Amino acid sequence: MGIFLGLRTRFWLRSVLLVGIAGVNVFATAAVLAKPSVLCPTLKATVANTGSVAIDVSHCDGPFDGGMSGPISPLAKQGLVTIGKNSRNVQRVTYKHKGNSATGDVFYLEDNDNGVVTVNITITKAKPKKS
Repeated sequence: MGIFLGLRTRFWLRSVLLVGIAGVNVFATAAVLAKPSVLCPTLKATVANTGSVAIDVSHCDGPFDGGMSGPISPLAKQGLVTIGKNSRNVQRVTYKHKGNSATGDVFYLEDNDNGVVTVNITITKAKPKKS
């Protein structure tokens, strides 16, 4: 086990230690405590209010092509994130906006090296339907 502990396991162990020592609840901050991905820069996408957008994360998973995992906390607050299947070096993550008045959102994924990939979402007004 040793050095091969995954991000979630290491985070859980740190969290239990911090909670025990400081009485602090840090379970909602996995992305904050982890290292940023060296495989993938911060990703950006734009979605219309109540719409959805597919984000290509194929280049983010590293040489072993194990695919992205997550989302990890803190989770998206204005939408739902779904990670698609990693198939033949192609993987997409879908973000579906909930339809509220928010103009932005953020969520986090984990790459093959346990690095955190940040995904920033810009939410625009829905286009009016033509009659």
